[in-house]
Amino acid sequence: MEDKNKLIVDGLIKTAFPNIKFLSYNITAYSLNTKFSFKFKNLSHFIDFLHQHQSISEENRKLLNHLLQESNIEPNSFFYINFFENPLEKEF
Repeated sequence: MEDKNKLIVDGLIKTAFPNIKFLSYNITAYSLNTKFSFKFKNLSHFIDFLHQHQSISEENRKLLNHLLQESNIEPNSFFYINFFENPLEKEF
């Protein structure tokens, strides 16, 4: 992920996420058109994004790969991570 997006994402996390009490997410091949739907080019792009804030072990990479495959998403294809408020979930 490019550095210019890091400022936007950091600002979003600091201002929007603290105001959400119940948060759920899903990973899909399409956007759910929520305020917090993020598109990634592929698994490597997502790992680069995560790596900006934490190190990603080989075990975690394999787990993410498996998660995408279980969701019927090809790891080399684009996908969306959609966050949404869910009052049925525990507090974030």
